[in-house]
Amino acid sequence: MSTPQDFNTELPIAVSEVGAITSVGRGMQDSFASILAGMSRSTEVSGFKVFDGDEHDMVPLIGHPVAAVTEGFSALARWRLLADHALGNLIQRGKTPGAKLTQTPTGCAIVLPTLEGDRFYYDRRIRPPYSSESLLSGLLIKHGLNIPLEQRGYFCSGHAGIGEAILALKSKMEAGAIHRGIIIAVDSMLDGFSLLWLNEAGRLKTPDSAHGLAPGEAAVALILERADALQQRGGKPMAWLKATACSEDDYGFWQIGRTQGRGLINALNQATQNFGPDFQTELYTDINGEHWRSTELGMAIPGSSIGPSLAGGFKAVAESVGETGAASGALNIAIAAQALALGQSQAPYATILSSSDYGDTCACILQKAML
Repeated sequence: MSTPQDFNTELPIAVSEVGAITSVGRGMQDSFASILAGMSRSTEVSGFKVFDGDEHDMVPLIGHPVAAVTEGFSALARWRLLADHALGNLIQRGKTPGAKLTQTPTGCAIVLPTLEGDRFYYDRRIRPPYSSESLLSGLLIKHGLNIPLEQRGYFCSGHAGIGEAILALKSKMEAGAIHRGIIIAVDSMLDGFSLLWLNEAGRLKTPDSAHGLAPGEAAVALILERADALQQRGGKPMAWLKATACSEDDYGFWQIGRTQGRGLINALNQATQNFGPDFQTELYTDINGEHWRSTELGMAIPGSSIGPSLAGGFKAVAESVGETGAASGALNIAIAAQALALGQSQAPYATILSSSDYGDTCACILQKAML
């Protein structure tokens, strides 16, 4: 197993395994193939209608539910069901039982939407921080993952939470506290409270509003692992984690004012600062049909140093699976790592951008593993 030239990461860290469930696949393999092919399984959302001005009537909302898995469940129950599938898929793909995986020091992090604020204000099942703690604890017990409380992290900041989780686990690995870290990212925009919240804010794509999002849901599980630990257990890297940077923007969706893309610009410039002129990368984004996200990205690319390095345009996974909220960044990382591992990337690097509704941003760069 080769060790990559290191730029922003002092200790070589690999993305060693991924698992997922989306509206286009019950596992990572099916999800990856469907997203790569541009497939979508959008359908009518049960029990939720929006106004159609041309028809002068209420019509069903179109979204991207995970069929026959989450319908009829509350937000917290949806997260539990989706995360259970993703974590199970990760362990199955890695062919390593959970108990064996955690025989050496292992940490974990769960990435969720922002639990404070209006989205879940009336959902009495959501009680921070108890909800995130009980969710993660239940998942670890079910899958036989013995991870101490002090090695668990909770990142309830939406899209950009994936960057915060990566940095926290990376710090623990560099300090020698853990050999690997498991990240579980999950969200659903299809529970009743979330749909009402989105609709009241005018964020849904409807017959009368083309500049909106199609709600989706997904869960992703990732393993980040030190190169020496991966080699000791005979594993292979899917991709190398080369850089991660987090920043903030004064103008997310909920702030008054027009975004200038400053948060993404800062995150991009920090992540790419040590790369040379030969740096070539694909770009994975969380563009979802909303005008503010398109504006933010449109400002960030020319405003940062990444423009000349782009190869193959940019990817928008939401075209296939809809808006997946806090799961979107991890899903982009999983898709990028799989593409790099299978030689289906147009560049040796993949840059993943994430931007939360409240202004948090992150940029993550993966490098193809030369085996």
